[in-house]
Amino acid sequence: MRVILEFCIDSLESAQSIKECLPLDGDFRLEVCSNLTSGGGLTPSMGLFRRIKAVLPGIPLMIMIRPRSGSFVYSDAEIDTMLGDIEAFREEGGAKGFVFGCLTPEGTVDVRNTKRLVKACDGYDVTFHRAFDVTPDPIKAYETIAFIPGITRILTSGHARSALEGVNTLCKLTELTQSSSRDPQRPITILPASGISHLNLATLQEALPQTTEFHASCSGAWRPDTEDMTLSFERGESMGFGLDEWKMDKTKLVGLWKVANDDKLE
Repeated sequence: MRVILEFCIDSLESAQSIKECLPLDGDFRLEVCSNLTSGGGLTPSMGLFRRIKAVLPGIPLMIMIRPRSGSFVYSDAEIDTMLGDIEAFREEGGAKGFVFGCLTPEGTVDVRNTKRLVKACDGYDVTFHRAFDVTPDPIKAYETIAFIPGITRILTSGHARSALEGVNTLCKLTELTQSSSRDPQRPITILPASGISHLNLATLQEALPQTTEFHASCSGAWRPDTEDMTLSFERGESMGFGLDEWKMDKTKLVGLWKVANDDKLE
C-alpha cells in the first residue's frame, strides 16, 4: 500500500537535509513551522516559507497557523491574526494547505472559530492539529470535526503521548472515517503522529492497515557546543533566550523513508 510521509520542519537546514536524503519525486509533504522546540511549532515567517519553496520546488507544503505557544483557546484578536496569516500565505502562493486547531475553554472543539479559519482556506487542504489530543473525548471531537466542511485530516497521537501508545484509539478513529463523515466520498484522513520512527512504523502499519499517511519529525532539540561553528561563546548563566535548536537527524530520516518504501531509496 502506498504510504505518504509528512515531515515537520522549522528551518532551512532541515529542508536541505530532506533535499540531500530523499527523492524529490517521492510520496511526502512537509509541515512548515517555526520554533518546534516550543511544543509543536508556531506560524513560520514568510522568509522561511519562501526559502523552503526555493530549495524544495514542487513539494507539497502545509503551513502551521499558530500565533503563540500555550493553550489552543484563542481570543478574537488572535483569530484575526491567524486569518491574516492565511491570507498572506495564500497571496504568496505555493502552499498546499494549512494546519491549525481551536478549542473552547472547556476543551472541546471551537466550532465557530474553526469554521472561520476553514472558510479562509477555501480550496486548500486543512489539517486539524494535535489540539485534538487535549480534548476531553476523542470520539466526540472527531464527530464534531467530521461535520465541519473543508477539513481534510486530523493530526493525532490517539490521545496518548505517542502514536504507538494511542494505537487503539487511532484504530477506532480510522474506522469512524469509513462510517461517519460530512462527505462519504471524501472522508477525513486520520494522520498518526508523535514518536513515529523507523523503529516502530512497521508495527503501526500492521496495527493500522487502512492508514496511508504518517507524520514524523525525525528530529529533536539540540544545543550546539563550543566546538560548533554556530556558537563560539556562551555565557555561564542563562539570559532567557533559549539556545536549543530543532535539528533533523538524517539517519532517522533515511531509516523511516526506507521502512515506508520497502527499503527502496534510489
